[in-house]
Amino acid sequence: MLKEKLKKIMGLSNVMYLRSFFPTKQEQKNRKIRKRFYSKLVTKDMLCFDAGANFGNRIQPMLASGARVVAIEPQEECVKYLKRKYGKKIVIVAKGLDKVEGKKILYTAQSHVLASFSESWIKVAQKERFNQYRWKKDHEIEMTTLDNLIGKYGKPYFIKIDVEG
Repeated sequence: MLKEKLKKIMGLSNVMYLRSFFPTKQEQKNRKIRKRFYSKLVTKDMLCFDAGANFGNRIQPMLASGARVVAIEPQEECVKYLKRKYGKKIVIVAKGLDKVEGKKILYTAQSHVLASFSESWIKVAQKERFNQYRWKKDHEIEMTTLDNLIGKYGKPYFIKIDVEG
């Protein structure tokens, strides 16, 4: 209840930024697990792409391992947070990822972890796992491709992909 009121007053990205300084015991445990996991996959100066970066909970362990990170994230509130939290430590691509460049409508749900460009995926999700969420057309988003990202930033050693649809 309080979180919802704060989101309306401060905006989601600001609430999430403040929360990052006061993690719950479960989040502290999750951070340790992620750090241990990513330390086995990436090392110093390896290029990593984080597609569907959201609020970046996979970015910190990549950075802790010394990796260079390119975060791909289409949601505006998430991009604001990533800029504030990581600044110039990472490259942020505020676009969606697709097989071709262009523009697509991003659909969002009440939860920042749920966004998709796929109407067909949303129709299935509404009948099953995510039936409690209501979706809305958010806005048109520029799309880029993995090939374009590789051409601009180099070939990544590791790509984390967490997208819906």
